[in-house]
Formats: sequence, structure tokens, C-alpha cells
Amino acid sequence: KFKADIASGLLSIHDNDAKDLSFLEDSSIDAIYALNVIYFLNPLEEYLTELRRVCKPDAKVIFGVCDTVKRNDEVVFVNQDWDVCMDKMKDAGFSNVEISEEIACGDMNFYFISSLAGKTGNTMN
Repeated sequence: KFKADIASGLLSIHDNDAKDLSFLEDSSIDAIYALNVIYFLNPLEEYLTELRRVCKPDAKVIFGVCDTVKRNDEVVFVNQDWDVCMDKMKDAGFSNVEISEEIACGDMNFYFISSLAGKTGNTMN
């Protein structure tokens, strides 16, 4: 299915670090969903600034996270405190930042940190 979308130009694949999404225009993305990713974004602020740059003002940004990472090596899983992550999202200019859903699954909890890329009075400077 994706082969036709790639051939038509509807879908493109880029092998980039998300700190550099220079192939995307400002305010061009409707939504970002990142599952089990936020732990590794270091420094988180650089990634959030770039994600906000490419998002439309009403874009929804959702990070799916699992609390079992808190048992892992903090050198690798650098972002393990959801409150700190949400504060950094607000500092980067995201609005309506919240844990929008919590799902218990055995001995772990899964959370969705959701936000809008809209203005909160912060700038992207």
C-alpha cells in the first residue's frame, strides 16, 4: 500500500534526527503521535522547539509513555518524569498540556501526554 503513496509523492520517508526537520516547512503538520519516544529526546527542549516549528497552530501533539521506563537506566531513558516533560512542553510554547489518558496494563501504566501546538504567550526564540 505504501509503495503507491511513495511513488505518487503522497508519502515520503526521511532518515533524520527529529531535531532537524528542515525538509518540513513551518506550520505544515496537523498532528504528531510519538509512542515510546520522549524518553530518548536529549536535550528535550531542542526537539520540542523543532516539533513546534513544524506544527500548525492547532496541531495535536501526543506522546505515549509507559511508567516501566522508570526502572531503566536514566543515562539512556533521560526523560522519565512526566511532569518535567510537560513543563518543558509548556516552556516550548505548547498549550493545553496534560495527561489525557491513563491505561493500567498489568504491572505498568501507560499514559498519553497531549497538547496543542498553539500559542501560550511563549515564543520559540
